[in-house]
Amino acid sequence: MVLGVILQRVSGLSFDQLLQQNILDRLKLKNMAFLPVKGDKNQSLRYSLNYAGQLTFVGITEHPGPDGGMESSVADLDTFYDRLFNSNVLLSAKGIETLKQINNKTDKWRAYGGGIGISSAYELDFASGYSVTVLSNSDKLVAEIISTRIIDFVRKGSYDKVKANANIFAYNLYKSKGLAYFKEHFADQYTQAGYSGFNGRVINEVGMALSADGHHAQAFDFFNTLVFLYPKAAQAYDSLAWGYAQSGDVKRAKAVFSKALAINPDFSSEYSVDNYGVRSSE
Repeated sequence: MVLGVILQRVSGLSFDQLLQQNILDRLKLKNMAFLPVKGDKNQSLRYSLNYAGQLTFVGITEHPGPDGGMESSVADLDTFYDRLFNSNVLLSAKGIETLKQINNKTDKWRAYGGGIGISSAYELDFASGYSVTVLSNSDKLVAEIISTRIIDFVRKGSYDKVKANANIFAYNLYKSKGLAYFKEHFADQYTQAGYSGFNGRVINEVGMALSADGHHAQAFDFFNTLVFLYPKAAQAYDSLAWGYAQSGDVKRAKAVFSKALAINPDFSSEYSVDNYGVRSSE
């Protein structure tokens, strides 16, 4: 973002104009743009996959800037990277090598992006010359999951079986087996099903989403499961406090957050700017 401001100050042009003149026009990219094109029949419509496996329309939510958020077709994005690395239209030979070094890998280039209702992935193998470009109008790393499977198939001739998103797995287990089973066995079931990464994050994300949808009773089941699994983690009580605040029970939120401070007096809430009005001395 700071680099973008510097470029605008030095050139006297907006970042949109800089991109258009120096990259898009130079490479004749007609289906790549800095801003969404309202009313265009090819403009992406974006959807978010929720914990219940349902696609929810979210419209266009990107706020593009120098740090990302552009619009593109798959063909234009692939053309951009091809001309970036295999010609001197945008960079000199020395510039290309410098760019590879910045990426810390000289044999591959990987670029991923995403937000609400969108995910993207680009992978290039310099040795073999193959590239994979995936753009999705859904989130939860859909593009990255697809690109990884394609690359595995190219390299090994096989790919891992597709699994449901971890949040969907967690919610389905909770709905099918009940709260008691979920609390006792989620951690084991999560690992046995082949999921990796911190399982507490999955529980927290589902709880947050349920609370945002107004399903407070189910949200509390997830937040309390988080506390059950991680009773010495201040973050778990912070999430539970946020759930109570969302439900309108501010008094209970303060009481729960006090438990977070009892574990770590220096802890600051990730969701409340004033720690729900609780001081560490309370």
